[in-house]
Amino acid sequence: MTPRPIHAPRGNVLPFRHRGAAVRFRRRPLITRYGRPVAGAALVLGVPIAIALWLMSTPRLALAAVTVVSEPSLLGIVIHRPHQRPPRSVRRVSNAWVQRAMRPMLGSNLLSLDLNTVVATLEQNPWVLAAEARKELPHRLRVRVIERPAAALLQDGEQLFYLDRRGTVIAPVGTTDPGIDLVVISRPPIPDAGAAPTPGADRALDADRALDTARERRAALALVSELASARPDWAQQLSEIELLGMGDFRLFVASIPFPLLVRAGTLHGRIRRLEALVPQIAAHYGAIRAVDLRFARRIIVQPAETTAFMRS
Repeated sequence: MTPRPIHAPRGNVLPFRHRGAAVRFRRRPLITRYGRPVAGAALVLGVPIAIALWLMSTPRLALAAVTVVSEPSLLGIVIHRPHQRPPRSVRRVSNAWVQRAMRPMLGSNLLSLDLNTVVATLEQNPWVLAAEARKELPHRLRVRVIERPAAALLQDGEQLFYLDRRGTVIAPVGTTDPGIDLVVISRPPIPDAGAAPTPGADRALDADRALDTARERRAALALVSELASARPDWAQQLSEIELLGMGDFRLFVASIPFPLLVRAGTLHGRIRRLEALVPQIAAHYGAIRAVDLRFARRIIVQPAETTAFMRS
């Protein structure tokens, strides 16, 4: 059965009308449109900033204690030989000195404390070779101090100074320092300024002053290693190295009854030739001013009471 369509009466349908004026929309105020995003951004950014400011200023993170770890200063030049005793070490930078140096920083905020400033403060001590600092929250600072090794002593007139392995002056030797068993690096005495000038005296004075340079001192320290490669026992008994300039040195060894005039870089072969002659020289020539090993094919013996040279 086919359904019958239903038709609405035409009189009941109202015609569609268009409004003559545009519909007006009411705009929201600016504070309503932008207030919420600004408030959200302030909440997201402001809370961390407020926390950071609190952490940077709270007394709960104030520096209250300093822990010191120190590596003592080694004494002397290490000479590698069988059954050698380990090098001696001495504490030069005491915990009390570190605590005094860090005292102005106590009470400051640990998070805002500049570690570079801490390291720079510690390195003002001439015995400090390097320093490290680390923060340990909530209120502790840990510092590590590496002391400068003392390789030798520099004799300048009546004063003695410590030298490091590069020949750099560290600090003067104090009267309360413990017993010192280090090689002394010296230079010939400078002529008296009040004496009558002699020909070439000014040039000699300038030359003597030029000897006292870090380069000459480094060469003298390197000479110890050179001597150790030929005679380790002589190197351990070496007491003084006198700077003569132009790569020449005068060595004083405890077991040899006379000084040795040597030249850097030529010591190994010439020490070997001298070994067999030491008893003969001491027995036959009596008092000896020095034995000169600076020449390639001869050994020159300089007696103490005469200017004549004995050649061997």
